[in-house]
Amino acid sequence: QNTNVGEWCLKVNYINNDKTSEAIPRIDLGLLRNDQEFSKELKFLKADKPLRINEQYIMLLGKRTECSNSANQIIVNFENLNKSKLNLIIRAYNDGLTFRYEFSEKEGTFIIKDELTSYNIPSSTKRLIEKWDMSNEAP
Repeated sequence: QNTNVGEWCLKVNYINNDKTSEAIPRIDLGLLRNDQEFSKELKFLKADKPLRINEQYIMLLGKRTECSNSANQIIVNFENLNKSKLNLIIRAYNDGLTFRYEFSEKEGTFIIKDELTSYNIPSSTKRLIEKWDMSNEAP
């Protein structure tokens, strides 16, 4: 929207050989907490400087025990009408994207009543998805 307040969404594009492609045209975002709403009339506060993430970790099971994780991360800060803050932490990898919500309040007990995150992946997007099978044993 043309203002700093409104509904929010995330659009995902990727660049390959200087060609920009749309991976997910729109991811609607939002949470309903037991005490307030974080979906409409959110005010954009700021976006932190992008950060390069390089993590090393040990897997307890699997083919490899020593694993690595590399991504670019940005934290986008929002505020609702009650002045409560919510951060969206976004990580972009060479082969995917993750995001998560974070409340800046570090004290208190909150219950998430509903998560409003939703998206449609265009049929032209390259992806690996297996056909649904109730028994999980299809060939």
